[in-house]
Amino acid sequence: MKMVQSASSILVLLKHDGQEELVKSAIGDGKILWSGHSGFEWIGKEDEEWDSIFLVEYPSPSELLQSVEMFRENNFEKIRLFTVKTESKMKIRLIRFMMKYIFSLSSIELLGDVPNWDLLPERDILPTKDQQLRVAREKKDVPIVMVNFLGYYDEPRYPTGFKGKRGKDGEEAYGMYGSRVMRVVAKLGGIVENAGEIESLLIGESDLNVTQFAIMRYHTLEALYGMFRVKENIEGGIHRDAGLETTKVYAFTVSR
Repeated sequence: MKMVQSASSILVLLKHDGQEELVKSAIGDGKILWSGHSGFEWIGKEDEEWDSIFLVEYPSPSELLQSVEMFRENNFEKIRLFTVKTESKMKIRLIRFMMKYIFSLSSIELLGDVPNWDLLPERDILPTKDQQLRVAREKKDVPIVMVNFLGYYDEPRYPTGFKGKRGKDGEEAYGMYGSRVMRVVAKLGGIVENAGEIESLLIGESDLNVTQFAIMRYHTLEALYGMFRVKENIEGGIHRDAGLETTKVYAFTVSR
């Protein structure tokens, strides 16, 4: 995990068994930018469950570190705490504006059905059939948020014989996929909650080499499923597969 020494926020996943007062105390004077609850792993192999997730911004490094120590000292059932550098508020506003007023006007082609998950490649960057069924058990008329952790290849790994435009490295290759995804998400009524760089994992254990995170909100479960019926998104998957070395994605329910 890289150390940038510019983190302004923490991203913390918690199993806390209803210890809301301890969580509130640990957050301290931080500003909660986003939070979710009843989280579960959607992509990955550990089948993790979480009670809550918080993205918290602090006015100074000292207050951030003080909060980290509070989280470390409290006896939470399970915790994973990252220091992160979020995108600027201006950039997030610009992305949301473009998604709402520009990307949402894009034309997309919806296929009849979602893919047959049994026929997809065995890679840990895609949800399994069981994980799809786990999502399907959620309420279909409430918002659902996907929290993505992303790590990239140094050199993109395109299929032999691929003739299209390539990214110069894994991150750029994934970005070529991401630019399509943003239009698809916007067309389906989704929005970016936040995104940024992961500086370090300070509390908890993880063997993932991830450097970025993105929080994407879908207004209903049906909108999320639509992602797997969009021809443009499926075709762009070649850049995702070429650039993305590892990922974890957690699904969280949120209040409207």
